[in-house]
Amino acid sequence: CISILYEKMMETPVDFVVAAHCHIALSGEIIENTVMSENLVSGELELARLVFEENFKYLDTTWNKLFLLSFLRQSNIRCMPAHLNEDVLFSFQIYLNATSCRFIPNVTYNYFEHPNSAVKQCWKDISPRFCQQYAEIITFERAYIQKYRGTKIFEAVLSYFVSHIITYTLLINHANKLVSNKEKQTYLKEMLIFPIRFNEIKHLKRKKLFLSVTWLAFQLPFRTSLFKGIKKFGGRKG
Repeated sequence: CISILYEKMMETPVDFVVAAHCHIALSGEIIENTVMSENLVSGELELARLVFEENFKYLDTTWNKLFLLSFLRQSNIRCMPAHLNEDVLFSFQIYLNATSCRFIPNVTYNYFEHPNSAVKQCWKDISPRFCQQYAEIITFERAYIQKYRGTKIFEAVLSYFVSHIITYTLLINHANKLVSNKEKQTYLKEMLIFPIRFNEIKHLKRKKLFLSVTWLAFQLPFRTSLFKGIKKFGGRKG
């Protein structure tokens, strides 16, 4: 894996190289086999546009990639200490700072899905540790996106950030008995701070209604109940 990625990096020096991977169940059944065509992405915020506007989904994880160390250092990109779901913030910084990356079709990683893995458990049994991690992710992203105000990508990044708020808030609100209601409220209060003022929303060109409604929902006293309603509505079939 490393040899293949390194060879591609030497052929075309970029900030990082991304290979294909295979998602496999413990039974051996292939859940998903990514199809990656040879491609080079370059340009400031071009990768961010691909991720935030076109929802390109094969970049979220930190594995199966080779990063140029000087790029990581110059951009001050690091993992958050003590986080089990370290991919989230690391990849978020990569999206916004990388100006070049190369996609290759080689399958260099087999991801075996384990039902009792830490990743699976963090979505089922929310512990105080994960509540703290989610709050730290939101706090970091809220501050980080401020420097992209006025750029062509800001609205898409803002929408991505809001989706994280909703997801993590719902998880914390439905945390198990290990998290007290007082602890939940502390985390929710910290997370439910919208990153822009209401009078700025009207100047947004896209996703205006969604962001406006979301901002208002965050200000309402019954906002956690509203989130429950959103989750219930979203789970209906047909």
